This record gives sequence, structure tokens and C-alpha cells, in this order.
Amino acid sequence: LIATEVMGWSMINLFVDPNERGGSFYSFTPSKKTLPSITVGIGQRSWWQCFAVLEHEVLEALFVQYNVRYQHSDLIGINSADYHFLMDHQQFTEVVSQGAYYISLVYVRLQKAWKDYDTYTRRKKKK
Repeated sequence: LIATEVMGWSMINLFVDPNERGGSFYSFTPSKKTLPSITVGIGQRSWWQCFAVLEHEVLEALFVQYNVRYQHSDLIGINSADYHFLMDHQQFTEVVSQGAYYISLVYVRLQKAWKDYDTYTRRKKKK
């Protein structure tokens, strides 16, 4: 856990995982009795890839919050490629501004986590 900050109408935990290159978010289910969370893999070779994962997960979490993410139903092979996003211009503006705000709050901490891990793995490779 590197941060807990407000995003949209909820506090969101941000985790990093050095064993991942992608990311995920765990949604808004009150039964879990935990805050929603985003996990960003910091195993990327470059900072911009790590940042792109954060941006993707933040926006997708907000699409769920704003109820503009849809998925096909009654399909045998349901996966993340089945998601569709439908919103008007005002909703788009809200999502982007809320996402930018959250990213501004966690950017420095994520960058530090990525740099620390990158430095650690480079030193490890030199030995």
C-alpha cells in the first residue's frame, strides 16, 4: 500500500506489485468491508509504461463509479475485452478531471516506488 486518496466519491487504496507488469482494480462491493483498490505492476522496464497502467486503471475504476462501463452478457468467453464505455461529454469531463486529481495525489509516490524497484533490480543484475 503506497497511498489512500479520494477518487470520485470514494477513498481508493493504491498498491504496487513488483511481480506484475499490468494492473487491476477491485471495485465497490460493500460486502468486502475494505476500500476499493487499484494495483499497479511496477515490473515495467520504463516509467512511462508504469504510469500508463496507473492511468488505465484509474480511468476504468471511474467508469465503473460513474456507471458508464458495460459488458456483454450471456457469453461463454466473458473477459475484459467485452467492456464497452458509453458516456456523454459531461460524464467524460467529470471522469477525466477526477482521474487527473487522483493521479496528481499519487504520482510522486508511485514514481518513487518504481524508481526504488528499478534501482534494486539493476543492482541485483550487476552482481
